[in-house]
Amino acid sequence: MKRILYISICSLIIVCSANKSWAQQLGIFTNYMLNDYYYNPAVVGSKDITIANISYRNQWAGFNEAPTTYMGSVYGSYQGKRKIGLGGTVIGGKSGLLQRTGGYFTYAQHFDLTKDKKLRLGLGLSGGYIQYRMKLYDARVIDNGDDMLTGNVLTTSAFDANSGVYLYHEKFFIGLSGNQLLNYKLPFDNSNSRLKPHVYFMGGYNFKFGESKTGADGKTATEKKNELQPSFMLRTSNNRNTLQTDISLKYTYNKTFWIGATYRTESAICALVGFNYKDRFNVAYAYDYALNKINQYSSGSHEFWLSYTLSKKKRDLEKEEEELENGVQSLYKQQQQQKKEEDEKK
Repeated sequence: MKRILYISICSLIIVCSANKSWAQQLGIFTNYMLNDYYYNPAVVGSKDITIANISYRNQWAGFNEAPTTYMGSVYGSYQGKRKIGLGGTVIGGKSGLLQRTGGYFTYAQHFDLTKDKKLRLGLGLSGGYIQYRMKLYDARVIDNGDDMLTGNVLTTSAFDANSGVYLYHEKFFIGLSGNQLLNYKLPFDNSNSRLKPHVYFMGGYNFKFGESKTGADGKTATEKKNELQPSFMLRTSNNRNTLQTDISLKYTYNKTFWIGATYRTESAICALVGFNYKDRFNVAYAYDYALNKINQYSSGSHEFWLSYTLSKKKRDLEKEEEELENGVQSLYKQQQQQKKEEDEKK
């Protein structure tokens, strides 16, 4: 166990020493808060439920061979105790002639930092295997006789590792992660391509307000109906391009319907919408409008997300006992007040 946590921390230190710039070697999801497992393995097990989800992104619709990205995952807390997180994910995508497919297994360990168990820390590590395929017979050749284009399909594969740290509370969260940490060389013929390490830094805060739901006694407050969540994500890699940042704002009503907006620096503005049915089934959509010259040729980018909760949260017996006790005390006070009023009338 200690060795896993040590490797997780050390790998983050290594990747953070990379030059701070960004290149889209890995796919982008506008709904990064819904796909936080894709970016940070330490979020696995932070909730005492098990979730299965599917994401698909069609970037720059209208372009031939434009990038597409998909992900399917199942992850959750072992026995619902929020101490150990386990997860598995399959990712893939296509950009031009290049196709990418991979699978990962994730382990995460979570710790209570305060006695009330509200502030917690997660450390996570993912290991996986990636395959790249290039269909050369689909290429449009300009220079005949190029040795690189003599075969039908080029295939190569690599082992990969991701690591993350996640600090979270019911009111806020912050995470740092590194993907493609092994910097593995892809042995394509006459190619020096490598899996470039990427760093992700995300955070946000949850503001809850508005009317509260009530308990059976009509007075016990439990939850607010409205939630406003500002969040951000920074992406960087050891390439020569600049740092890229997403800044988002999301409003949720009664944990059922939500809308949001995202600004991606020098790239796009995005609209988001989602729906939650009985804390089980979730669906979301995001649309990106490019702010650069790409918008002259593309109708935008589209992203879809589906999720299903396989196991609901366990009953919080302590909370139910506290609410019952508050209800009994409130009822007792009402009876005492009523008796006092009757005595005064006499």
